[in-house]
Amino acid sequence: MINTAYEYDTAYARPDAEPDTSACSARPGTEMSDCEPDASARRAGPDMMMSESELYRKDMSESEQYQKDFNESELYWMWLCSAPDLTPQYIAILRKCFYDARGVYEASDSDLLACALEDKRWAKNLIRFRQSNTPEKIAELHRRKAISFVSRRHPLFPPHLKSISDCPAGLFYRGRLPDPERPTAAIIGARRCSNYGSQITTVISRMLTRAGFQIISGMAMGIDGQAQRTCLAEGGSSFAVLGGGPDVVYPEENRGLYYDLVKQGGQGGVLSEYPSGTASVRYHFPMRNRIISGLSDVVIVTEARERSGTLITADFALEQGREVYAVPGRYNDQLSAGCNRLIEQGATIIVSAQGLLKDLSLRCGLVCEETDPKKLRRPPMTEKEQAVYACLDLDPVRSEDLLARTGLSIYDISTALLNLQLSGLVTETGINSYARTAEGLS
Repeated sequence: MINTAYEYDTAYARPDAEPDTSACSARPGTEMSDCEPDASARRAGPDMMMSESELYRKDMSESEQYQKDFNESELYWMWLCSAPDLTPQYIAILRKCFYDARGVYEASDSDLLACALEDKRWAKNLIRFRQSNTPEKIAELHRRKAISFVSRRHPLFPPHLKSISDCPAGLFYRGRLPDPERPTAAIIGARRCSNYGSQITTVISRMLTRAGFQIISGMAMGIDGQAQRTCLAEGGSSFAVLGGGPDVVYPEENRGLYYDLVKQGGQGGVLSEYPSGTASVRYHFPMRNRIISGLSDVVIVTEARERSGTLITADFALEQGREVYAVPGRYNDQLSAGCNRLIEQGATIIVSAQGLLKDLSLRCGLVCEETDPKKLRRPPMTEKEQAVYACLDLDPVRSEDLLARTGLSIYDISTALLNLQLSGLVTETGINSYARTAEGLS
């Protein structure tokens, strides 16, 4: 069913409004391409409206139970957080005028306009939205899509997030929310990452997951998605903060990851400050980043360009009092320039995953469980496999270079590479190009 209640994305849009890119422009030289996404993301995604009923059966039953316990205050807050053009700053103004969401809903048109002071446009949009959307209608629409809601005032709202200055008034989510009793790490980085960045991310995500951490990220291509896939593969809990509604998948290439997050035996979820059907437009992502850092105890950057949206998240983390860690790279590597700059500015350097765990225990007071050494043991290698493996690194090496370095025959090298790939220690990064995987770094 197409979400007619949310056609305000276009119907109520201000024709003279410009996208708010201040969060990106605040960092000199930041490229908007790094703040995500491209124009193809602007579709709101009616095709996402729950055709996979079997997949969401569990989530649906949980949502129905949630609605039974849904008190009147939450009903009105869900309605208010579903209204168009309402930033946290506008909602704060409304709270000063009318105290709570029900007061806003019951206020007269003239009072709403008076509350808006000079800029009346967002108040006019709110009035139009109220004329066609009751709180009950909004709640039913989200219930049918297995989307739950929690306001900032509710005891289930993530306590970490309450402490930030521009905390969202509420969260829409599928799956579940992060466990406030467990340590949480955000792992973020470049969308177009290198094999080095991908493998380092796998090592860190795996180690933190085994130590009991929840992993937060943005479900983006590259580092974000790799961190979350690794966490889920280890049976851990991972949560994605989206730049659109919780039922809108972006990027499309991570649709499989999206489903894994919301169905993984109740181990993860997706959440957003935007209601159902909201498109993943570019200017949502910088604001999304403050939630990623706000939900986390620490923020870890494994690979990033110097002009990167990832650094916006790092800035939010510092403002929020979170510890920031970064993986160093070569000084002339563009994909490591952002990490190197963070380290130069005071971020804690990561030299090993085990060292990171130890530092988290000492500096942040986070209790990290010991990892199982049996899980980290490498499979045995033959002498020829050892010779080939010793010539490989995280940067790809061509097979002809292996011939020159090892002195082995083409047959021996091909056999060794095949066995190393089957063992998960080596990956083929291109035609006749090979590199170590995270398995060899653990």
